[in-house]
Amino acid sequence: MITSNIYTSNDGTNWSMITDWLNVPAERVIPADLAVNRASMGLTGTRLVKAFEEIEADLNTGNIVNAYSKFDQLKKRVADIPDEALLVDIACVFALLPDEDPHDYKPSLNAQKIQIWQEDEDCRFFFIVKAVRYIIELSDISDDVIRMHILQRHLMESKDNPNLIFPLAETGLMNT
Repeated sequence: MITSNIYTSNDGTNWSMITDWLNVPAERVIPADLAVNRASMGLTGTRLVKAFEEIEADLNTGNIVNAYSKFDQLKKRVADIPDEALLVDIACVFALLPDEDPHDYKPSLNAQKIQIWQEDEDCRFFFIVKAVRYIIELSDISDDVIRMHILQRHLMESKDNPNLIFPLAETGLMNT
């Protein structure tokens, strides 16, 4: 798996990240996917402008019910814009410590990452911005594509270990 150095924090930690997300093990994709799903209710600037334009168009044509419905949806989505803790959760998945195995996601390392980020504001900001960009990039990919990717990766990795295969219901493919 190819990783690249992306940042050096004040304490000298050389951070890296996986360069090709299509080759990421399911152990990393799954928590990232879950966090992105939680964050997907957030809006980018472009989406926010488009939403207001749609509401304005409905108001200009007298379609008050449609405008109110869209406004209500927008209000709920704005309330769910991801907070910093969620962005940190996402960053913990893709930011790798120097001795971290990119194939094996260990949530226990998250505390160490967060501790470094709390002591180095520039580092924390760097990874929060990366997480926002990651959400925007992945939010344009359908859930089915992400689920298929997770299933394919898991099936490929399970050839040597049949216990790694998890049922379709767990991938969400049976729920679509």
